[in-house]
Formats: sequence, C-alpha cells, structure tokens
Amino acid sequence: MSPSISALSTLLKKSLEDVRLSRNEKRSLKEKIFELNLDDQGRALVRHEIFEIANHALGKGDEKQVVSWLEEVLKALESSDEAEGSLAEALFSPGDECRNKLERLLSSARESIDLCVFTITDNSLKHPIIEAHKRGVAVRIISDND
Repeated sequence: MSPSISALSTLLKKSLEDVRLSRNEKRSLKEKIFELNLDDQGRALVRHEIFEIANHALGKGDEKQVVSWLEEVLKALESSDEAEGSLAEALFSPGDECRNKLERLLSSARESIDLCVFTITDNSLKHPIIEAHKRGVAVRIISDND
C-alpha cells in the first residue's frame, strides 16, 4: 500500500472508532481524496481498503452502524469524484497557505482551469500553470494586471 493510501487508511480507521462519519471527518476525507488525485486504479484501491476496514469492524456488535459508516464513506468518495470537475473556491493572500493550495489545485486539474485574479505576483505559480497547459488542460486567466 502506498504511503498516501496508508495515510487515508489511518484517517478511515480513526473515523470508524465511534462507528460514525462526522461532518469534519467527511470533509477531511474528501480533501484527502482530492489531494491524492487518484486515477481509476487508485480509486479501486481506496474502495478495497474501505471495504477491508468495514469488514474488519463487522462482528463487534455494531453491524448496522458499520454499514451506515460504509455507506457514508462511499458517498464521500463518489462525491469527491463529482466535485472534482467543478471546484470553485475563493482564496486570499498573503501567506503560504493560499499559494500552496493554488499549487495543489493547479497540479491536480485534469480538464480546465479558470483563474480570476487581480494580479499574479508570485512567480512560483507560473510553473504549475504552464505545466497544466502542457498536460492539455484548458487554462483561462482573467486579470486586471496591465
């Protein structure tokens, strides 16, 4: 198992401790899945891991709750698929958090990127934008910068 799927597995096991998937756990799970930028084979591995974790928890007296947890986790996995194509988010700077998030989003884009910015003053962002374009991602930038 890859280190990234192993980290996801740890997150899943922790969420199953109380046999429910809280909103925060669901949000963290979706973010982790999005960050992993999984292909079909990677998603299949994640699904397999989810079922393995649920199967291990069965027989401990909370079968209905485990099945409910499993259903919620699978919905989160599926919804991360759907959200992936239409992610919209407002980010503000200065600070590293904004730049890091933008770099992750730009690097994981598969079809298109629409950026609306006053200006791009951080030259480190030009590389992931150019790389996305080279991967065949349609890139549109609206800027007020002369």
